[in-house]
Amino acid sequence: MQESACEDVQPGPPAHAAEAACSFLLDNDIPAGPAERARILVNRGVARTLTGAIDGAGADFDAAVALDPANLHARSNRAAMAVGRGDHEAALADLDAVIAANPDFPLAQLSRARVRRALGDRDGARSDLDAAIEAAPMLFEHYALRGDLRREEADVGGAMADYEAALRRQPVNAYVRTNRAVLLFHIGARRQAAEEIERALDEAPPGDPWPLAASAGLALLAGDIGRAEAELAAALERAPRDAMALHLRAILRARLGDGQGSRADAAAARAGQPDIAQAAEIVFGLGPP
Repeated sequence: MQESACEDVQPGPPAHAAEAACSFLLDNDIPAGPAERARILVNRGVARTLTGAIDGAGADFDAAVALDPANLHARSNRAAMAVGRGDHEAALADLDAVIAANPDFPLAQLSRARVRRALGDRDGARSDLDAAIEAAPMLFEHYALRGDLRREEADVGGAMADYEAALRRQPVNAYVRTNRAVLLFHIGARRQAAEEIERALDEAPPGDPWPLAASAGLALLAGDIGRAEAELAAALERAPRDAMALHLRAILRARLGDGQGSRADAAAARAGQPDIAQAAEIVFGLGPP
């Protein structure tokens, strides 16, 4: 009974039940050996992630890796935790180990591509994405991220091709549509950009601030202060600590003469994402507040 409950790691009540069941097994030394105990620790760590017990989850993944360094799920989850706290070097070390043990692991390659991009290793990120696309051409995420890299490199044709490939694989995708709208805006196709951003806003999950923040960024570029203000307010209502929305509101407030509010927003944005000013300049071409 406890064994099956520990395996049923899903959002909501099952996650709490799984955490309790895994804890029972661990506290009573029921797992037979280190590898089995590590597996139970990973299950409890995932359950704790879902229930919001982040520190406990991190401790579980650390303990699982210590018991069984070959447990790829422990390393993958620990890497995700490291990314969440901004420790990309630690994440890279775990992902390197995962991919060394299993070179054909497209989701790990996607994760490492994101980490390498954050560390400024664009060539490494592209290499991971190219390999992942060759191994699993049906997955949209790899095309989406490669499209972002190409957009940032001003490879308009390559970026557009990757975004279209991503949307063929997942037609309802607010993230990809938003980024394609940004690309269309920058190449002067403003009508198409407006249509694409409106569709992204319609498709966005209820708690996703990115389409609203991006639309506000484009409104700032177009000089539509009223729209930018309204959309940033809506984005921050969805996600009060979203770094991009806070940074864009800092820019907006500076333009409106609210220096104190601008400085407060800029500081909050940097606290959440230290390189947010650079990211906003890359995505929108907007300088600091």
